[in-house]
Amino acid sequence: MEPQRDAPAARPWHSRAADALAMDLRTNLEVGLSADEAGRLQQNEGFNELPEASTPSLLKLFLSQFTRLIVWVLIGAAVISGLLEDWLDAVATVAIVFLNGLLGFVQEFRAEQSLAALRKMSISMARVFRDGMLRSIPARESAPGDLILLETGDRVPADARLTYATNFQSQ
Repeated sequence: MEPQRDAPAARPWHSRAADALAMDLRTNLEVGLSADEAGRLQQNEGFNELPEASTPSLLKLFLSQFTRLIVWVLIGAAVISGLLEDWLDAVATVAIVFLNGLLGFVQEFRAEQSLAALRKMSISMARVFRDGMLRSIPARESAPGDLILLETGDRVPADARLTYATNFQSQ
């Protein structure tokens, strides 16, 4: 009978023996996961990635340009100019506020698009052992139980448990 994957452990995973943890995760500390098991885990657990924050709607992005104090001061000045029947100043101030909001909207919209393009271009990679072979895969495709090889300067692609380390220093 196979051990149940979702059964709660007696102790938290970080304080359990590496061999016991490997058995619970159905992995091998020498060869890593099998490709079939990794595929099954990805299908059941999903990809190793944080959910992306939703981008604000265009209307929200535009309206957010009018939330600063100085904008409200200018709108107040335009209202006072209107009450004093100084129509030229009132219209000029409203036009300046609107143009400022429009320019801010365009800049933020372009910045959001640039960030989205950069996120797509920067794919984090991880080196994992699958079926006993070292493979370089996108970090989002790593699965619970993957045996990850880390070297100096590498980013840790997911929550991980060190099972072997040489010359390890934490900062």
